[in-house]
Amino acid sequence: HPPPPPLSPPFHVRRPARRGRGWIVAAAVALTLAVAGTLAYEIARFGLPSTGGADPTAEPDTRPPLTRTAAGEVITLPGTSVRITENDSDPLKLTSYTADAGKRLYVRRAGGDAFVRDTRHFEYALRGDGVKALAVDADYGADGQATVSVVDHWTGAKRTVEVSRQPVFPTTPRWSPDGAYGLVTLYKGAAGNAVPHGFAVIDAERGTARAHQVGEPGAGEWRFFWDAGGRAVGTWAGGRMTFYDLDGRLLRTLPAAGTPVWVEGENVAGGRFLAHCDASGKTICVRSTSGGDAAPRVVPFAGDSLIGWWDDDHLAVWRPAGGGYQAVVIDLAGQVTRVLATAADAAEFRRMSFRYSPS
Repeated sequence: HPPPPPLSPPFHVRRPARRGRGWIVAAAVALTLAVAGTLAYEIARFGLPSTGGADPTAEPDTRPPLTRTAAGEVITLPGTSVRITENDSDPLKLTSYTADAGKRLYVRRAGGDAFVRDTRHFEYALRGDGVKALAVDADYGADGQATVSVVDHWTGAKRTVEVSRQPVFPTTPRWSPDGAYGLVTLYKGAAGNAVPHGFAVIDAERGTARAHQVGEPGAGEWRFFWDAGGRAVGTWAGGRMTFYDLDGRLLRTLPAAGTPVWVEGENVAGGRFLAHCDASGKTICVRSTSGGDAAPRVVPFAGDSLIGWWDDDHLAVWRPAGGGYQAVVIDLAGQVTRVLATAADAAEFRRMSFRYSPS
């Protein structure tokens, strides 16, 4: 199975200011015709009603009442038919998701269960401490720069970081294990015909980014992820697991790494990564990122999408169930220990993406 195509932004380009007219709604304070025109432009662009100064990035909470079962709390995700089940002790929780192939992003409110629509970004990855998030902005800047915002998840304050220039855009943000850096995969082109370009590392504290083009064919198609320790990044390239340093230089390849499997969250935990054992896709092999293991740990599982590591001894995976899919936790013997989510509509599920974060 091929990896899902990258979520791509709407590719609006924010217009530069003209003769002092503000083109950002948050900065529109003068009651002039020019600013009124700007406000109308912004409302039309985001498709939102006038908020009279309120934050236009989130829709009202329309979450249905929670249901508590013996297995935990059940939440129906707004805008979808997907239901998730949680316990307070879960090591991972769903913190954002997209629907309609990335056209709609929903983000979990800080400290609660409600998911609200976010129209300023098209991907949102919460850091493990629940304080900061990496949010890929939905627009290019006025100078054609694609940006990623480092967002305070509790206050909404953010710092915008320039990452790449049109037509290169970032996707699939991931936090380093220590939470100091962000990683995004770079694609080049427009929706429907974008091709892998490389990766960028974001310094969250300094608000800077370093972008690197990677020449190996296919590198980034399965997205880049952090290696153990956060001092290198990995991806599949030419059928091999390949690792690069943070300056884009090739470090090592693992020729006997199995075949790729799509991992929504973190592929690496404790120096081990996940891959199909062979092209049949009926088993998952757990291998060392150093390539030093004599034989991989084989986990019976037939499926093409993983959430990632649940803990050191369990995986969270998506499996076909009836006419849809279920997210379940399995141990390394392949036994199901928990049901995390149910997506009854397979077509709806295939147009969604899910981001879980440590709780």
